[in-house]
Formats: sequence, structure tokens, C-alpha cells
Amino acid sequence: MNRMILVLLATAFLAPATASALGVSIVGVTSSGGTGATLLNGQTVTLDILIENSTGESVAGLGIGVSGYEAGVPGNTNDNPLVFVSGQNSSAFNTAIIPTLGPVGGLATNPVSEIGASFPIMNPRRVQLFNGIDLVGHDGDGTNDFGVNGAQTGIGGDFHLQVTFRAQGLGASNANPTNVVLEIGTGQFGNAALDVSGSLLSFNNAFQTITIVPEPGTALLMGLGLAGLAGSKRR
Repeated sequence: MNRMILVLLATAFLAPATASALGVSIVGVTSSGGTGATLLNGQTVTLDILIENSTGESVAGLGIGVSGYEAGVPGNTNDNPLVFVSGQNSSAFNTAIIPTLGPVGGLATNPVSEIGASFPIMNPRRVQLFNGIDLVGHDGDGTNDFGVNGAQTGIGGDFHLQVTFRAQGLGASNANPTNVVLEIGTGQFGNAALDVSGSLLSFNNAFQTITIVPEPGTALLMGLGLAGLAGSKRR
């Protein structure tokens, strides 16, 4: 009896952590320079993102965004280390899809767009990757969704969401690179995962650190210039 009680107590403690596996994961990070999550000024980075629902949560509303790239004045892109370039998405949790007609039995979505405004509203800038709602819940894992590049999603397949940023290394140096932590998921700016009753669902966000460094050529020229000055002084 005591052993059974201990097992029940252990299960109760574990339940909140394992009750839901609804969330997103980053399945690809590529840059225009081929260096992954490390960028030179002007280079771009593209994140491939998969929406996961391995425990079959019934989802009727879903909003997924990307934040964390705004470092200065809200709404001002000129002081952000990363600048939004573009993005793609597809439906989620659908059981079937017809590419020419859109999702059948799944959550539709709006196009990827950057949200935020400068003075006088001064809203922080963020990217809205997915924003869908339906009258019924969807518990699929998206494996029948053809994804943003036309291949079915799921393990070894395509992905649901894609976003691209361009680096502008404000103040970055070889000694002190700029690190930007992007957060992808819900819980920000009204984004949420909801069931058919409108209640919040637990959602696992994903995080990606992007490192921005100056161009090697610039640093090399600076070094050569300093060496030249030192040599002229010795003469």
C-alpha cells in the first residue's frame, strides 16, 4: 500500500511537466555565409520551425511569434541587431491538405508579417509567424501538411514555419560579438494556444541564439592600419 501511494505521488508530481508536448522546435538554421548561427554584418539567417503536438492536444486557436531582436527604441528597426526579411508558413494539425485550395480539416493562417509601430504608438517589433483559429479542435501532428517547401511535415519531412533575418552588427567586434536570443512561440504580445473552450494550453517555446561579428576583412584592414602606424613611428 505504501509503495502504491509513493507511485501515485510521484505520478502526480510528474504530470504537470509531461502533460503536454505542444510546442515548436527549430529543425534548421542556415545562413547566407554558411556559418549557421554566426553572422557577419549584412548576412542573413533562416530558421526552419516545426510545430509539434505529440500528445494530441486539441487546439482551436494558435498564435506563434518571434521576438527578441529588438534591442533599442520600440518600433525602430535602425537600432535592432537583426532585421526581419521574410517568412513562410503553412496550416497546422490538419488531416489533409490540397495545395491549390488550402487546408482541409486544419487551422488556416495569415501570411507571415512583422508587427510593431514607431511613434506615437511605440509598439515593440515582432514577427507573427502563425495566427489561426477554428470552431473545432485539431489534435493532429501535421504529418499530412505539405509544409512551406512542398514536402510533408514530420520527422524527416518539411516544416511548418520559416523566418529570415538580416544582421546589422551594431557595436559588434571580434572581442565583443553581439548575441541575440530569439524566442519562438506563445506567451508574447497576445500569442497563445487555446482549446475549444478558450482556455490556455501549455506550449513549449523554442530559443535560438544568433551571434553577429564584424567582417574579417574589416578587422584585418584595421589591424594592418595599426601596424602601419606603429612602423611609421619607429622610423
